[in-house]
Amino acid sequence: MTILLTIFVFILAMGIHEFGHAWEMKKQGVEIAEIGIGIPIPKLPYLRLSVRHLWGINIVLTFHPLLLGAYVKPSEVGYQVAQSLPDRALHLIYAGGIVANLLTWGIITIVFGLLGWMNMTLMIPAVIATILCLFLRTVLSVYIIPILGLVFTGLVVHSLVAMPVTESVAGPAGVVSLIHGQIAGKSSLLPQLKAAVFMLGFISLVLGTMNTLPLYVLDGGRSVLLYLQKWGFSRKALEWYMFGSTGIFVCLVILAFYSDAVKLIFN
Repeated sequence: MTILLTIFVFILAMGIHEFGHAWEMKKQGVEIAEIGIGIPIPKLPYLRLSVRHLWGINIVLTFHPLLLGAYVKPSEVGYQVAQSLPDRALHLIYAGGIVANLLTWGIITIVFGLLGWMNMTLMIPAVIATILCLFLRTVLSVYIIPILGLVFTGLVVHSLVAMPVTESVAGPAGVVSLIHGQIAGKSSLLPQLKAAVFMLGFISLVLGTMNTLPLYVLDGGRSVLLYLQKWGFSRKALEWYMFGSTGIFVCLVILAFYSDAVKLIFN
């Protein structure tokens, strides 16, 4: 049961993120062809479901066994529509997943705080995050999230310098182990379910925050690219940004897998 809850929480956090993108794409008139959980790898089996009449359209849901990410794929018509959207609409789409994750964390934290299941000191940031997500989404997406990405970049650099890699980063195995540890530590079903909901909020916060990083392959990086284009940077400079930030992301992924490997081998 604990293993199933762990996998469900992990997949649900990613699904919420992609749902946020899909919801915003639908609002901006971008037709969606496919929502995928996991990274597609050639020749590896996957599960594909056709969901009809979701928001009035047909969408393919795809589940891949390599649970290292997720994606929303527009249709050919949707891609053409997205190319013609103003920057504001694109910022909203790129930030849609982050907003969904922050809203999930905010609501769970507020409910747990009101029920006395969580430290009330977290209520203030949770309420602020929830208000921003529900009523000031444009301000959050266009201005606040890029700034948060820069702040979080500084925190990531500091943690990598100040702490061992095994303590500063974690890959999928580390995240799953963290979720499972919280759930398995409970003796009965109700506390396990409560721990699962708590971890859903926590992992949503981590996933949303991570995606604010100004790296091209992440949501925050796409918003940064929009700003660089708006500020008149040359094509060559944009290519260097995309190439360089993607390289940094690959290095972080390698560090995360190294951290997981060390923990699995020695612990």
